[in-house]
Amino acid sequence: PVLVLLAVQGRLTAAALGFSVVAGVLSSVVPYAADLTALRYVPPRSFGVFMSVHPVLAAVVGLVLLGQVLDLHEWVGIAVVVLANAAAVALPRRGSAGSAVEQVGQLEPAGLLPARDDGAA
Repeated sequence: PVLVLLAVQGRLTAAALGFSVVAGVLSSVVPYAADLTALRYVPPRSFGVFMSVHPVLAAVVGLVLLGQVLDLHEWVGIAVVVLANAAAVALPRRGSAGSAVEQVGQLEPAGLLPARDDGAA
């Protein structure tokens, strides 16, 4: 969208193109790579809570750097999401089967592959 606007206004220069590419990389690729790296070292349940804190950080940065003040109902909405994720991690699980995601990870493709005759399982 930025490039289209610059092209329409006749201000599309090499510097503008470079700044647009850098902004795109810094706003998407870098956070995505950081999240994937963190996921290697943090349990998935805790990572979900960490991800739910992103709106809090965005709201604080918006307040401090841009002077954007959220209304009370917006802060309440963010708090509800964070607290729901924290409760999901803190509360004990029901039953011993685990979550649906964990069950999918434990499934074996028994019926999908042809049977082996060499006695190996």
